[in-house]
Amino acid sequence: MTYAEVARLKEEFYPEEKWNQSSVRARVSNSDLSLNEQREVVRSLGGVMCDCLIPVPIAPEGSCPDCGVEGPFHQAAIEYWRERRKPAVTTECKYKPINWHEAFRTQPDEVDWLFPPLIEAGTVNVLFGLPGVGKSLLTLDIALQVIAEGKTVMAVDEENRVADLVERLRKFGKVPEDLDQLVIYNFASLPPLDTPEGGRDLFSLAEEHKPALVILDTASRMLAGDENASMTWMSFYRNSLVPLKGEGIASLRLDHQGKDASRGQRGSSAKDGDVDTTWRLRFQDGGMLALEREKTRSSHGEEWVLIERMENPLRHRFVELDHFPVTEKIKTWAGNFDRWGIPGDAGRPTLRAKLKEMGVKEHEDERFGVSTTLLALVAKYRKESAAGQSQVIGKSEESQW
Repeated sequence: MTYAEVARLKEEFYPEEKWNQSSVRARVSNSDLSLNEQREVVRSLGGVMCDCLIPVPIAPEGSCPDCGVEGPFHQAAIEYWRERRKPAVTTECKYKPINWHEAFRTQPDEVDWLFPPLIEAGTVNVLFGLPGVGKSLLTLDIALQVIAEGKTVMAVDEENRVADLVERLRKFGKVPEDLDQLVIYNFASLPPLDTPEGGRDLFSLAEEHKPALVILDTASRMLAGDENASMTWMSFYRNSLVPLKGEGIASLRLDHQGKDASRGQRGSSAKDGDVDTTWRLRFQDGGMLALEREKTRSSHGEEWVLIERMENPLRHRFVELDHFPVTEKIKTWAGNFDRWGIPGDAGRPTLRAKLKEMGVKEHEDERFGVSTTLLALVAKYRKESAAGQSQVIGKSEESQW
């Protein structure tokens, strides 16, 4: 028979081109085709004719119980059903609940700081601020201090050239021999971290290097989804951050501040949804920087930290607001709020509302208003003054870590 004849017969006997044992057998057996023609029709449908005295069509995955002839996929079908019949892995075996005895036994007595008072071990953290405020520089210093404790830091950097990193490291007084535990992937072209592929690659790198901290600079450049879409950040958290957190690896992602400073980070509000701690880095007067904690799950550590950037070698000195000296400016503004009838235990929101009522702007540059850091210091000073505290907020004048 020609190919055209086989095609015609195939269409006539079973136009859907799907094998149905009983249908094919009935149509072929009741036709006036010769045995050879029947074989060709059955073969064109993927089956075979058996070798019995009266041959019958055998399906691709079937066999003849009398003569033993097997279809071309008979053994594959047997293996398939064997696999299907294997006991399934139970849900209970796939997931493990908390072992409370182990959890209580291993719980540290004190806060497990990776870098006090900013980053706790195994947590998800954010550092954001205006472009040029020095987020990458501060983060590099944090990384250097962590590796100085014998831990490993891994960073994925989509912001800074290798030449920029080397220049900064030299200013910090570092040489290559100091940097064995600082692992930086520079413009590495990982798959987007809001995808399963990106999350797997990031976690594979973490498994290889065993870091205590993973830094992502800047995270928004590492995503495929829209920065303003909440699903993008939920996918990023699920695919890339959850596996790290599950292994006790802390993460710090850097981000930019939006045009409206009062709204925090640029993009979707979902960015903060799964974060343990969010820090905003701001410029302050006198060459100082300020870190304001905008979100925390644990309330451990300070809400405000002042930072002095020092040279030769480059380094950062951290001053907790709890240990900040009371200046005349703090006393002046505290007196203003006293005269305006604001209670001594009022917090920043109340003070901020009164400033707005009085036409005074809250501004990072104190030439144009009251800085957020100064407002925090005034609020703390007024509360402690009401309790009879003295000339220093806290116990000592400064603290350095």
